Amino acid sequence: MSIINKILIYITITVTSVLLFIIGASNYFILEPIYKLEDSIANSDIKRLNRHVNNELNLIYNLSLDYSKWDETYNFVINKNTDYITSNYYYDISFDKNGINFIFITDRNGNILYERYNQNSNMDIQLNKSINHSIKPILEEFIIKNTADSSGINFINNTPVLLSIQKITKSDDYDNYNGYYIVGKYINPEEIEEIKNATALDINSILSSSIIENKTIKDYDTITAYLSFKDVLNKPSSTFILEINRQYYLETLKNLKILLILYLLFVGLVVSVLLYKLKKDVFNRILHIQNIINNITKTSNYSLRIPVKGKDEIALFSKNINLMLDNLHESNEKLRESIDEIYHLAYFDQLTQMPNRQHSMSQIDTLIKKNIKFTTFLIDIDNFKNINDVYGHDFGDIIIKYIAKRIRTLFKRNAFISRIGGDEFLLIFENLHGTYRIQNAINDIIGIFEKPLHFKNENLFVSASIGIAEFPKDANSMQAILKNAEIAMYEAKKNKTKYCYFDPSMNEKAMTNVYLINNLKQALENEEFLINYQPIYNINENKVTGAEGLIRWRKGDKIIPPNQFVPIAKELGLIVDIDNWVLKESCKQCKVWHEMGYKDFTISVNTSFKQLIDSNFISYIENTLKELNLEPNSLILEITEDEALEDIDRVADILNKIKRLGVKIAIDDFGTGYSSLIYISRLPIDLIKVDRSLINDIENTKNLEIIKSIAHLAKALDISIIVEGVENERQLVVLKHFNIDKIQGYFIGKPVVKTEFEKNFLKKA
Repeated sequence: MSIINKILIYITITVTSVLLFIIGASNYFILEPIYKLEDSIANSDIKRLNRHVNNELNLIYNLSLDYSKWDETYNFVINKNTDYITSNYYYDISFDKNGINFIFITDRNGNILYERYNQNSNMDIQLNKSINHSIKPILEEFIIKNTADSSGINFINNTPVLLSIQKITKSDDYDNYNGYYIVGKYINPEEIEEIKNATALDINSILSSSIIENKTIKDYDTITAYLSFKDVLNKPSSTFILEINRQYYLETLKNLKILLILYLLFVGLVVSVLLYKLKKDVFNRILHIQNIINNITKTSNYSLRIPVKGKDEIALFSKNINLMLDNLHESNEKLRESIDEIYHLAYFDQLTQMPNRQHSMSQIDTLIKKNIKFTTFLIDIDNFKNINDVYGHDFGDIIIKYIAKRIRTLFKRNAFISRIGGDEFLLIFENLHGTYRIQNAINDIIGIFEKPLHFKNENLFVSASIGIAEFPKDANSMQAILKNAEIAMYEAKKNKTKYCYFDPSMNEKAMTNVYLINNLKQALENEEFLINYQPIYNINENKVTGAEGLIRWRKGDKIIPPNQFVPIAKELGLIVDIDNWVLKESCKQCKVWHEMGYKDFTISVNTSFKQLIDSNFISYIENTLKELNLEPNSLILEITEDEALEDIDRVADILNKIKRLGVKIAIDDFGTGYSSLIYISRLPIDLIKVDRSLINDIENTKNLEIIKSIAHLAKALDISIIVEGVENERQLVVLKHFNIDKIQGYFIGKPVVKTEFEKNFLKKA
C-alpha cells in the first residue's frame, strides 16, 4: 500500500474521527445548552402567560372587591335603591374601561337584582343574551359549597370567561353577607389577540379541560406548551396551548451544518496545512473552549466567555457559544429579578415598604416553632375611614407613611414591624419581659399620636388603639395570637383606653357581641323590642304625673338591658331607627293614657346625638304628634351631657327648633359633667334631671350643697327639677326640704310594662 494511500487512510480515519468528535462535541456542548435554553424560554413564556392571565383575574377581582365590600352595595341588596345604580354604574366606569362584559348583583339565594352588559363584538352580543341563565348553575354550586370570594376561568357556552364571584358584605363586617357580586369578561378571539399582543406569545387555542395539564412537547421546529387554569370553584377548567418557535435550535443546527461543510472543504483543499495546523490551531483551541464550558457547567458562572481570535470556524463557533452564554446570562438575571420582585410583592407592603400580613404570619410561625417568647402589639388608627372621606386617600396615605416612619424609627432595632391592613400595624417584640418594658413600648407608641398633624392650616389629631397579646401566655398558635390581639385592640377602642392587654374573659364577651350583632339587625322587624315605663312622682301634687319610656330587648325568654345592645346599635347605624321607634311607641301610649282621663300626663324619652342630627328628626316629631293628635307639651326629650358635648352649637340649634314645636327639653344625668352649667345657658332647657350619684350619698355635705345650689339656680331660671335614683324615704324628706318638684327612682317604682304601670300607678295618679 502506498504512503499516499496510507496517508489518505490516516487522513480518512482522522477526518472521520475528528468529524465524529465535532458532532459529539457539538451535541454535548452546544445543542444540550440550547435544549436547556429552550426549556428556560418555554418556562418563561408559560410564566408570562400565567402572570398575564392572573393579572387579568386579579384586575376583575379587585374591581369587584371595591363594590362587594361596600356598604352602599350591601344596602342596595336590601332596599333595591335605584339611586345606587344610577350613581355608580354609568357608562365609562372602571368596568367598561377594562373590558368587563357583564356584572350581576344577586341576593343571597342567587336571584339577580341587577344585571349590566357590555359588548365589544358581535360574539359578545350573542353571549350576553344567555349569560344570565348560564351563570346560574355555577352560582348555585358556589352557594351550596359556601365558597369564599374567588376568581377563575370558567367555560360558559363553549367560551372561556374570566369570572369573579364575591360575597356582598359591609365594609366593617366581612362575616355577614346578603348577596353575591359577579363580574365576567369573555376570552373571545379579540381578547386572545390582545393577550397575544400584550405577551408577545403565539396562543394556538384554549381548550376546556377537567384536569391540570402543564407540560411541553417538542417537535422538530416547534415547542407546544400546555398551561391549565382553575375555575371559581377551584376545579380544573381550561388549558391554554402555546406554539413556541425553536429559533435557537434551528439556527444553531444550521450553523453546525455550515461549520461541518466548511470543515470538509477545508480538509479536502489543504490537507497538508491541516495536518500541521490541527494541533496548533484546532485541538488546542477546542480544548480551551471545552475547559471554559466545563467550568461554566460546574460553577454556573454565566459571565465567563470564550476568547475569540481570528475569523475562522472555531472563532465563529466560539462567538456563537458566547452569544448563547449572553442569552443564558440575561435570562438568568431576569429570572432572578423576577423572583426578587415576586418575593417583595408577596411579603412587603408597597406603600410603607414594611413587611406585610403574610410576612408577619410567617415570622410568628417561626417564633412559635422555635418556642421563643414574644409580645404582639396590634395598632389600629381610630376613625381612619373618616380621615380618608374628609381629606382624601392621598392624605390618608401620607398619614400611614408618617406613622410607619415614626414606628420604624422607634423600634427598628428591637421589634419586627409590619403593616397588616389599611390602618393596622403589628409589632412583634421577642423576649420583652416585664410589665415595665412593655409599658415603655406602649408609652412610646402613644407618644407618636400625641402631636397633631398639620394639614391645610389645620391641626389634625390622630389617635390609635393598641391590643396586646403574648406568646405563650395568651395563645399557642399564630391564628389565636392575632385574634386575641385584635380582640384586645377592639376592647381598647370600645372603652377609649388607648391600649388593652388580652384577657381570656374577652373571648366570651366577643362571642356575646357577635350574637348581639347578628340578631340586633332583625330585632325591630321581628318586634322584639318593648318599652318599660318608670313613674315620675310630683311631690307637690302627691301623685304620679308622668313616666319615662325605657327600651328593653326581649330575645326568647331573656330580657337584654339597653347598656348591652345600645352601644352596638350605634356602631351598626341602627340607633336612629330604634330611638324613633321608642319615641313613637311612647307617644302612642301617652295618648292612650290621655284618653283614659289622665290629660296632664307626660312621657319622657331619651334621644341620642345621632337621632338629633338626623335631617328628618324634627319633621318626624312633628308628624308623630299630628298623627297621634298628642299635645306637644306632653312629650319631654331627654339628652345627656355627653350627647350634647358632641357638638353643642349644632345641638342647641336643633333643640331650639324642637322647642318651637312645643316639646319640652330635659338635660339628663345633670351634675356629673365638668361643664354642666354651660348647658343651662346654651341650651333651651325646661327640666333638669339630677344624676343619681348625688342622691346616693345623701348624708354627704358636699352633695347636699350641690343639690341645694342646683335647686336655687333652677328656681331662679324657672326650670323644673327631677331627681333620679330616689330609693328611700330619708332621701325623699331631704328633697322635700329643698323644694324639689319631682322625683324618680325605685322608691316610687321600677320600670314596668304598660299594663303593670296602669295597675300600680295610674289609679294612684
